[in-house]
Amino acid sequence: MKKIDKKTLFITTLVNLIPIIVGLLIWDKLPDTIATHFGMDGTPNGWSSKAFTVFGIPLFLTFGHLLCIGITSQDPKYDN
Repeated sequence: MKKIDKKTLFITTLVNLIPIIVGLLIWDKLPDTIATHFGMDGTPNGWSSKAFTVFGIPLFLTFGHLLCIGITSQDPKYDN
């Protein structure tokens, strides 16, 4: 198995977590509910709380990112 480049892993994980920092900086300016899903015509049809949008979505994406890195690093064909 090939070793995971820890510097790249750190940077990509940090990029996934930057929206949390931005969300905290503008927390007071955000509305209580934020549109998080849009229809084909661009109108919002799904809403989430401010806390879920700022914390939940970036953490969910970071978890998915780390899961994919972990799974692909265990693949025996990863070296190729």
